[in-house]
Amino acid sequence: MKYAVQLFLLLVYIQAQCFAQSTPIKKEVKRFFGIHVDFHAGPHSSEVGKTLTEEMVDTMLTLVKPDFLEVDCKGHPGYSSYPTKVGTPAPGIIKDPLRIFRDVTAKHHIALYVHYSGVQDKRAIEIHPDWANINSKMEADKSNTSLFSPYVDKLMIPQFKELISDYKIDGAWVDGDCWSAQADYGKLALEAFRKETGITTVPANPSDKGYYEFLDFNRRKFRSYVGHYVDAIHQLDPDFLITSNWSYSSMMPEKVDVNVDYLSGDMATRSYVSNAAFEARCLAPQGKPWDLMAWGFTHNWKEPADSYKSAVQLEQEAAHVLSMGGGFQIYYPQNYDASIKTWKVGTMAQVAKFCRERQVYTYGATAVPQIALLHSTEGFKRKVKGLYNNWGNLFEGEQGILNALLDGQNCVEILMEHSLQDRLSEYKTIVIPEWDYLAPEFIAKLNEYVKNGGNLVVIGAKAVGLFRTMLGVDFGAYEANKELNPGYNNDIAAIIANLQKVTLKEGTTSFASFYPQTDLRFPDGVPASVRPVGKGKIAAVYFDFGENYQKRQTPVLREFLSGVIHELFPDPLLKVEGSHLVNVTLNKTGNRYAINLINMAGPHANDAVYAYDEVPPIGPLKISLKLDKKPSAITLQPGNYPLPFDFDNGTAHFTVSRTDIYSIVMVDL
Repeated sequence: MKYAVQLFLLLVYIQAQCFAQSTPIKKEVKRFFGIHVDFHAGPHSSEVGKTLTEEMVDTMLTLVKPDFLEVDCKGHPGYSSYPTKVGTPAPGIIKDPLRIFRDVTAKHHIALYVHYSGVQDKRAIEIHPDWANINSKMEADKSNTSLFSPYVDKLMIPQFKELISDYKIDGAWVDGDCWSAQADYGKLALEAFRKETGITTVPANPSDKGYYEFLDFNRRKFRSYVGHYVDAIHQLDPDFLITSNWSYSSMMPEKVDVNVDYLSGDMATRSYVSNAAFEARCLAPQGKPWDLMAWGFTHNWKEPADSYKSAVQLEQEAAHVLSMGGGFQIYYPQNYDASIKTWKVGTMAQVAKFCRERQVYTYGATAVPQIALLHSTEGFKRKVKGLYNNWGNLFEGEQGILNALLDGQNCVEILMEHSLQDRLSEYKTIVIPEWDYLAPEFIAKLNEYVKNGGNLVVIGAKAVGLFRTMLGVDFGAYEANKELNPGYNNDIAAIIANLQKVTLKEGTTSFASFYPQTDLRFPDGVPASVRPVGKGKIAAVYFDFGENYQKRQTPVLREFLSGVIHELFPDPLLKVEGSHLVNVTLNKTGNRYAINLINMAGPHANDAVYAYDEVPPIGPLKISLKLDKKPSAITLQPGNYPLPFDFDNGTAHFTVSRTDIYSIVMVDL
């Protein structure tokens, strides 16, 4: 019997080992620094590969040493820039660019990803008109395929099978996906909607019954489509690393519910430095490896005039991405024959060096909870026109509030409801940035958060109405596009904003004042209020602040918002003084604190400036950090410069004399 038991246990062990060996271990996502090139081949691409050489690719990889290279494969026109047998190849392929890129990246042991347009494929619709998405006017889309069509199974997945089999590519960055997906009014879509929801009418406008349910139905279909092709491709190659561009980001604020391997997006807006601060904060809490792509040139959507950015510009963008723990990549368009712009390799290498010098202090770092700014999933869905996009300055108010908080040297994270709702108590202050709608159950959780000792700041003429029972005010008239003069700290600003007028009840105090004329002798009106509720406090700003900070920025507005925060949260872990041109994040990496100091000087917010090559340094910066014990060392990185410090009453005090673009103070405990 003893030997039988031993034999049984041995068989169990062998079986377990066999199972373990047959279960593939996922390849590590190494995407700290990369280069992306594409050119969206089309019907007029007649000389593909003509001047592309192995030598130019070899030179770039030798000097830049990226973790990965992303190259053109199939762009929005739907033509492939390699000789595909599955899809539609470009009409004139002289040399196979993908073969060249694969051979050289393999030589350098660098991962090769392809840029592949997903939902958006004009050529597929030309060949298969029945694959087109149908809009509410029953018109066929000429660019975007239907999520209910056979496109994904008949073209997309088979083409990836070809790419994996013939080129052994390592991954894909699927473009033209979430932001291209549209609500589908085709026969198959409507039949599925009626079957799933029981709603028989066809809602075309927000006022129609079932409209938001219909959009959510289409959103679920999009996520199902992504999950389908991701799982199918992983079946072909379990080590293949794939994402859908901008999925699970600011413009698709959902909990990650499909098996994408990483998150990514390309930043194409003009206010690119502050946009990097915003987008990085939206991706960081999503629980996946992530990176952001800066365009290597400044693009004006209103005119065909692109100018290439200097290394300094790109380093300012990279600083925000790295400071939140992410990876960074740069996009340069390929020439129309698929060759690369070798004249930009010097800039690539300089930015790569900048990032590598900071990698060990930033990559994968996590933020220390201080202030949370809500990027609301439910608020987004009531505000966006379509499924998942950011068209029409959708986040202007939120970004303006973030910029003002960062300009006040506040440490701010951005979280969606699914990331925040179970961590409310970790944050000293939560800011609601001009959302017109929040789910009632989440509002209830915020109410409890305040009663239990949290601090809540609600900003916006309509947002304050969601919390009117807590604010301790009586609501008066709502006034749109009102000329206002908010004053604070012996100064006055001029703004144009929507306003919710209020009168204060007992126990609620006014913060700052409005001035009917620009004279501090005549205050009249309540721009903000503060009220204790339970063990916590709630503050409200009764006008739309964010757009004004974006369009009519003044020190008064910056100091006003920082003053509101200080009323609720006067003693943060980290204080940085000496310049309002420094943005700050506080991270934890192992047993070390990392204080990220980003220089925001320079004309990056000026739409008339396409390129600049100089940013004046800032400093000295006086810094204090509350700690449980005296640090063993404080150093300034990169460079490993020791910083003298004092430690008293649980706080370390020290000075950084100068910050050029991006410095990191490492505090060893």
